[in-house]
Amino acid sequence: MRGIEQVPWLYDAMLAVGEWTGLKRWREWLVRGAKGRVLDVGCGTGRNLPLLPASLYEGKDFATLLGAGEQMTADVSKDRYGITYTGILYRNAGVKTVAMARASGAPFVAPTLESVQDRSYPLTREVYYYTNRAVGKTIDPLVKEYLRFVLSREGQDAVQRDGKYLPLTATIVREQLRRLDEVGKASKAAE
Repeated sequence: MRGIEQVPWLYDAMLAVGEWTGLKRWREWLVRGAKGRVLDVGCGTGRNLPLLPASLYEGKDFATLLGAGEQMTADVSKDRYGITYTGILYRNAGVKTVAMARASGAPFVAPTLESVQDRSYPLTREVYYYTNRAVGKTIDPLVKEYLRFVLSREGQDAVQRDGKYLPLTATIVREQLRRLDEVGKASKAAE
């Protein structure tokens, strides 16, 4: 099975969406305050490097690239000035999490299971499913049933057991089921 890192064009497309939706502005804000030793982790993309002040790296051997969340938190926990961005799954006793606010003057929210699940923590990511269907047509019944499984209690329990992602809240599941049921209805009414 090929991982996302083995399909660069797809990875770049996914990153482009994140950049367009505000990730680049967040990264620019984050690196403005960079001082001293800086660990840039972008899964090998180096996207943060051009944003860093030149005084941090000119004439210095500074690059450290790490790949896995567990390794990143293990290494950062040994460096009091270290910083990394990774999934909540890899948090350990040697690192501190950072409370963040959505905007200036907004309340700061700590990263917890609940704040990530309910999307009140500003730095979360979502996984999307896309289907291939003609505009105005209903979704293939087998695909629709698979998506219903993903949204079911059994499907969300499987997500929880796997541990790489968080299960959806009941509110989000209800909304996604409603949207799944609506696919193609509006176009049918117009026909």
